[in-house]
Amino acid sequence: MNYCEYEMKKRIENKKQRFIKLSVLVGALFLSCIILIFVFMNKNNNMVFLSSMGLVILIFAEHKIIAKHHPEIIFSKEIKGENIKEIEYLPQSVKIYSAQYKRINSHYKSAHNNTKSIPRNVRAKVYLKLDDENVREIDGLSKAHTDFYEDGDMLLKYAGTKYPIVVNRDTDKQPCPLCGKINSKEKKQCERCGLDIIV
Repeated sequence: MNYCEYEMKKRIENKKQRFIKLSVLVGALFLSCIILIFVFMNKNNNMVFLSSMGLVILIFAEHKIIAKHHPEIIFSKEIKGENIKEIEYLPQSVKIYSAQYKRINSHYKSAHNNTKSIPRNVRAKVYLKLDDENVREIDGLSKAHTDFYEDGDMLLKYAGTKYPIVVNRDTDKQPCPLCGKINSKEKKQCERCGLDIIV
């Protein structure tokens, strides 16, 4: 199963356009406030104060725009590679520490059977080995995603999206590239964001 690439690209492009327009508007207003501060410096304290408050509001507004539109995601490039184990990617010194930590952690879990399991929404990551042998890390995934991906899977993260899909094997489910919801092929659209599903 897969998702409609045309609709996906259209949504990403719309999000890019909205982000650019809002950022340009905030930037223009920010510049206007700075000009007003210099023009009325030592002439009109009320105007300087209001312009300074405007700058603070605009900084907050730009922060909200960035948090909502995630420019680091919508302007990201396509990544396609083989899902490899974390232990294959980490430097040797970190591998030793990681292996020791896993042994200690597994011992702790077995000694405390009443301990709750790791939450499904905890942040996780995958490491993709590209064709040129470089490795790219994709962070900010959930445990549900990393449980779904298998070692050796060929994963594709479309340009402008956050969540990779599996492309080397037929699956009954796939994460939505836009919102991350893992949908089954029986669905016509993503249950969370409504992106069309193609079987």
